[in-house]
Order: sequence, then C-alpha cells, then structure tokens
Amino acid sequence: SRALLLNPEYEPAHLELLAVRLATGNADGAVEAYKNAVQRLQPGFRLFFMGALIQARLTQYDEAFSLFQQAEALAEESQPELLNHRFYFQVGAMLEQAGKIRLAEEYLEKSLKIDPDFDEALNHLGYMWAEKGKNLEQAHDMIVRALVAEPDNPAYLDSLGWVLYKLGRYDEALAPMLRAAEMMKETPDSVVLDHLGDVHAALKQWEKARDAWRGALEADPTLELEAEIRRKLDTSKE
Repeated sequence: SRALLLNPEYEPAHLELLAVRLATGNADGAVEAYKNAVQRLQPGFRLFFMGALIQARLTQYDEAFSLFQQAEALAEESQPELLNHRFYFQVGAMLEQAGKIRLAEEYLEKSLKIDPDFDEALNHLGYMWAEKGKNLEQAHDMIVRALVAEPDNPAYLDSLGWVLYKLGRYDEALAPMLRAAEMMKETPDSVVLDHLGDVHAALKQWEKARDAWRGALEADPTLELEAEIRRKLDTSKE
C-alpha cells in the first residue's frame, strides 16, 4: 500500500497487494484493491487471473469464469507459457465448486495433459469421479499416484478411502480413512468424519459409525451435510 502511494501505476505492488489480501482472507480488501488496480493498470493476464480468484472467493462463479477466460485469451496471444498446469487446475477447481462438473473435468484434464503427475489435479479429479460414482478404477489409480507425491496428505488419504468405499472394498477403505481422521484430529473435518462413519457402517460397525457421524456434526458441516448425517443417525440401529 505504501509503495502504491509513491507510484500508483506500479503493477507488481498492485498484484502483490491483491495476493496478500486474498491469502489473509480479506475479501473486501481484495475487492477494493482489484477495483483500484483496474483503474490504474492496462488489462493483463495476471490482473484478470487475480480478479478471477477474488470472484471465486466471493462465490461469484460466472464472473470468475469470465475473467479466467479473458486471462486465457490474452496469454494465448502473447504468453502461452502462462497457461500451465496450475492455471488449468485453478479453473477446474473453481468450476467444480460452481457445480459445473463437465467443464471442471475438461479443465482438470487439461492440467493433467500438461503435467500427468500433478498431484493436486490427480486427487481433485479422482475425488470428483468417486463422488459421482464414475470411472472408479481410473479415479483410484489417480489418487494412488497423488499419494506417491504426498503420502501424508490427509485430504488425499480421505480420497483414497472414499474411492475404495465406492468400489465396495470396505476393508481396504478403513485404514486410510482412519489415518486421515487421526491426522485431522486437531481440526476435525466434517466430510472426512462422515466418510469414516459410512465406512464403519458398511462394515456393520454401527457404534463406531455413529461416533464418527456425531463427530462430523460437531465439526460444523454444511446444512446439506448436516441433514444427511442426522438422517443416517436416525435410521441406524442403536
């Protein structure tokens, strides 16, 4: 901010300010900084890209996608090297949050075409497919490859447990799911605990299933997930 007082046209300071405010969760400040940057700077890839990240944080997904597309078009003309695996991953992850699954798959597959070993995209697409119950064997292989890069990543372990559950391999699903839940013990995740409860239920371990589901309720689930967990608690036999 002080750098911009000295030179309001200094592009690196605008972009770094945007990045810092996003990273610290200051969405309002990021919006303010973006509006100021738009007034001062020429349109460019990084400005559109940062704007897209801000709109995605605000769940303005259509606006975010439009800005991503503008960034992509600019880079195609003059800086194609900017359209790397991480760019396409960011777009795909945002589209998945927006519920645009077909488009999300397209962009995640673009990311993996550029870097077939990119663990974030491998896990994200593999988990998406597991959630939808599609391409389960391929999803399993992708998540296993993601874990090669980060064997202690609890999100990846949860993905592995979940795809094994979807494949009906309940005994195999339990170990990675338990490990994921244990690794997140300090900051429990409602989705992971819900998944763990489902695996226990599939193994007829009803007391452990109910304990996991109750833990998921305590971990601040979304309203939709909370309703589903309460339904499972109500229908499971004491």
